[in-house]
Amino acid sequence: MIAAEPQSREQIEIHVRYLMAASGITSIIVNLYGIYLLIYYHGSMDSYRFHLLYFQMTCLIFDVYFSHFMVPIPLFPITGGYSIGILGRLFRLPTHYQMVAALWFLGNTITCIFVSLLKRHQAVAKIEQKNRMHQIMVKFSILSSNTAPVIGTFIYALSEPDNYMKRIILSNKFPNSLWVLDIPTVVIYDISFKTNPMFTCIVYSVFGGSALIMISYNILYFQLFVMLNSVKTKISQKNYKKHFTAVINTILQNLVFFIFYVIPAIILFLVIYFEFDATYTSIFMIFAFSVHSTANAIVVIATFPTFRRAFKISRFAR
Repeated sequence: MIAAEPQSREQIEIHVRYLMAASGITSIIVNLYGIYLLIYYHGSMDSYRFHLLYFQMTCLIFDVYFSHFMVPIPLFPITGGYSIGILGRLFRLPTHYQMVAALWFLGNTITCIFVSLLKRHQAVAKIEQKNRMHQIMVKFSILSSNTAPVIGTFIYALSEPDNYMKRIILSNKFPNSLWVLDIPTVVIYDISFKTNPMFTCIVYSVFGGSALIMISYNILYFQLFVMLNSVKTKISQKNYKKHFTAVINTILQNLVFFIFYVIPAIILFLVIYFEFDATYTSIFMIFAFSVHSTANAIVVIATFPTFRRAFKISRFAR
């Protein structure tokens, strides 16, 4: 297989530009409305709203950055790509370093969900007087989850092969696609400990870290629902609904992440593995990534009653 030829690549760029422009503008409108609700219509929500506010602001910045400043174009089946956004066209910033910022934002959103879930778990555990973690363990979990994206992006920043190694990678695997090296801001990787060890470590670490996070989520969610059922008669209905709604919100946020990040990546992997044309699959994946925060903002508005009421009031006022 070879990467898309220049003419086909221009068509891909046009499709991606339109999709990213539409998703970026939509993201700004929906996320700003969600942030407005979190600031002025939080009602009786506890400190969880600050996690939501930070989460939505991070998602908004990521979407604007991804959809307007970066605008990535993949070169599948080659592991790599280039960017046609503001940073690439005006400042000629290499795509590799643009990806560093994108990965940090992405890691931060995952961390925010995990920390908010952990704190919710401990708040309910305090009421039930069971399953309470030692304070040192809680602080260590929060510190490690915040440190992981920083370490990961730092290692990734050092993982780009030099031009000589890029040519070797293409010559060995895609000899008919050497022309991609002439594309400005292009980046090429290889999942191989021999030719690209640091990038390969990052890939395997992501898989291992994702498995660890999934196990942690399942344990915390299971214990949370057991504890909520146990304390239901010990706390007021209002307090119970507050905790229950927050738990449902984190579940839906994780579901959004799975639908808009994990599933498109799995589909793309299968398409490439079975050697089908990955052109439109990669466009779909990029678009799915860019609308992630919009879906999250909709989840926040739909989950909490105070936001639903505010939304109905604003509609009625118009």
